[in-house]
Amino acid sequence: MKLPTAFACLALWLTVSALADDSPVELTSDVIHLRSGSLDGPAEWSEFEGSTPVAEWTHEFEWPGSDLACLEVHQRDVKQDWRIHINGKEVGKLIRDENPLLFYVPLSKDDLKQGKNTIRVFSNSKEIDDITMGPVVLHPTSSTTLLSECVVELNVSEWDGPAPCRITIAAWCGDLQQVESFSDSTLAVRPGVIYSGTGKAKFGLPPGLYEIYAGRGFEYSVAREIVQVRAGTNELNLTIQREVPTEGYVACDTHVHTLTYSGHGDSSIQERMLTLAGEGIELPIATDHNKQIDYRATAAEMGVSSYFTPVVGNEVTTKLGHFNVFPLTPGEAIPNFKLTDWDEIQNEIARQPESKIVILNHARDIHSGVRPFGPLLFNDSIGERYDGQPLRINAMEILNSGAIQSDPLELTRDWMQLLNRGLNVTPIGCSDSHDVSRYIVGQGRTYIRCDDSDPANIPVDEAINNLLQGRVTVSYGLLTELTVNDKYSPGETATAPDDTIHVGLRVLGPHWVIPRELHLYANGELIKEFPLPSEPMKPGVKYEGELTIPRPAHDVHLVAVAFGNGLDNYWPTAKPYQPTTPNFESTTLGVTGAVRVDADRDGRWSSARDYAERLISQHGDSLANLLKACDAFDTPTATHAYHLWHIEQEKVDEAAVTKLLENAAEHVKLGVYRYRDALRAHEIALIEAN
Repeated sequence: MKLPTAFACLALWLTVSALADDSPVELTSDVIHLRSGSLDGPAEWSEFEGSTPVAEWTHEFEWPGSDLACLEVHQRDVKQDWRIHINGKEVGKLIRDENPLLFYVPLSKDDLKQGKNTIRVFSNSKEIDDITMGPVVLHPTSSTTLLSECVVELNVSEWDGPAPCRITIAAWCGDLQQVESFSDSTLAVRPGVIYSGTGKAKFGLPPGLYEIYAGRGFEYSVAREIVQVRAGTNELNLTIQREVPTEGYVACDTHVHTLTYSGHGDSSIQERMLTLAGEGIELPIATDHNKQIDYRATAAEMGVSSYFTPVVGNEVTTKLGHFNVFPLTPGEAIPNFKLTDWDEIQNEIARQPESKIVILNHARDIHSGVRPFGPLLFNDSIGERYDGQPLRINAMEILNSGAIQSDPLELTRDWMQLLNRGLNVTPIGCSDSHDVSRYIVGQGRTYIRCDDSDPANIPVDEAINNLLQGRVTVSYGLLTELTVNDKYSPGETATAPDDTIHVGLRVLGPHWVIPRELHLYANGELIKEFPLPSEPMKPGVKYEGELTIPRPAHDVHLVAVAFGNGLDNYWPTAKPYQPTTPNFESTTLGVTGAVRVDADRDGRWSSARDYAERLISQHGDSLANLLKACDAFDTPTATHAYHLWHIEQEKVDEAAVTKLLENAAEHVKLGVYRYRDALRAHEIALIEAN
């Protein structure tokens, strides 16, 4: 059901309040488009194009006088700092959350005066932030009183009893509705969202019609109930169930923060324990910035230690990049994060005695002015740094649900290029969540092949070893599985005895995620794509099938990617963190780890770079012969071969190269053009940097 607009909420409020002696004051019934930064610049998102923004909203209103009052505010897409002033005094702020919210700002008798008052909403941020705000209503009562008129006692359970969960409360206009919590420390509460460690929650609401959901992350169903909440106590029981068959996989979030130790976001360490249990994360890695925190005591304190096995890690946050490193010991000295040389940082991380996993985080994002995989530093056509310093990592984030890319596959392509370079790097999905609800912990996650029968006692050594081997699949609302010749799965090298290769594919997901299509890549090149059925083949299984591809003459790595529709309300998929385009299409993803295929049957697996080095040794003295020899290989091999030839030349006659390419095979041309494009992007980045 599509929920009505914010005007429906306003109309409902005014109808209810008309029966009372003290009516609310409607400050605006409009939805106002506000923008921080330059009003003349381009819109932050395409949905705002064609609308005329204002820098601030100012409104004069009459107030008859009341000791207590509160502002009801509707907001959407708020990313920067927006302030609310009444009569020149700051009384509150909008909430930094891109989701649609309905919340209340408490006011005292000192904030308002009888007669004429002025409200102003504005931002001092220089960053472009297109938001909408409104309706805005002034209630002649406290927010506590308003939110306590109706009490909801909610119980969420599985077949065997109460279940930790995420509860979502949406007002009938679709905005996430602020509640008044009456429960103890078993809850983490934000506007429209409650995490319960026990499956029980008691909270207050104004009277009205609401849509209430309960779930427990990706693996579970979502229960939904439309409820007319009335004065007094309203009881509600919801049942959820496990839907996605993930037996033999451990749900891991390798990138988890707390406000308590990282110093930003809004989730305390106590609230973090509840959110981990409520999202079904079985192996959380504590990665506060340059700190090594052990969750075990807090998990026991919050009563959720039976739901997951925490691991101590550290987001080593440097000026040149961020690295998640684990396992570590809380009492050990932290790595020196103040180093300013890439190789020295990697040496420092390597000196940690217990650490086995080193993940390069959000490599396309800018932090401290540095984008590790941007064109200034990184040649994305061959998976190498321009300064020649090695990438001594064994994993990289390809999907960070708290820092989604405008191109959701950009980091996946980078990872596949690292495999083509010959590096043994595991793909990682994570959440990078610092918050209770703005960015959902565990929304991006890594499923590791491992015994998951007892979440409180996950065999950590087994999980880490399998993570190192690449025995994983990355999930962001979907989970994709890949097998080769009915035997080999990600992290393994498949033999290819026949002239064809049989590829088994399975896409898993809960009923509330709708898949769209499935792609199959060989060495990062798309070789098959087809639509997926919108209806599941069986519970938790969106698709299951097999296809046959010709055995290539050279080795490849195979990766499968499933795409699905984005989500809102009860599990909203976020907009890009650092967008490169105003156009945004919300999506869900499932990306497998790589299956290496020994297609040339020489008993070992060779990367595109390995083949390119052999071709250079045979034909490096003649570009014409080298390009011709690349005919028998693929585009990545041609890119690497041209790169190896190119770096040995004192000067390259680009016109002569272009002439030679006229007779080259199309995939060879593409390989050379990709390398040229990367060099051109690097030259532009150098100019911009200087």
